[in-house]
Amino acid sequence: MSALELYKSYHPNGTVETEGYFKNGKKNGNWKTFNSNGTLLSDGIWKEGRQDGYWKTYNTNGYLVSEGTLYDGIKFGYWKMYRSNGEIEEEGVWRNNRKSGLCIYYPLFT
Repeated sequence: MSALELYKSYHPNGTVETEGYFKNGKKNGNWKTFNSNGTLLSDGIWKEGRQDGYWKTYNTNGYLVSEGTLYDGIKFGYWKMYRSNGEIEEEGVWRNNRKSGLCIYYPLFT
């Protein structure tokens, strides 16, 4: 059994760009990416080199953009999408990267 090896890459200004683990030369476990200001942009699970688990993505202001499950890199299951200000925009079930079934859209109130 091979141990997990921590990996980090850095922006030119020295802040962390990517951090996660490799096992047997493949991404495995939790991985995060950051912009050059240190703001989290993505946080999700890799299994044997494939995006396979719960993922969250964020905009450059740190607001959540989307969250849900990827199976072999494909949206599958329940997902939520958010506006740039952090308010929920829509939620629903996805199958093979396509909306499937009931999706709820939330109007923008100004």
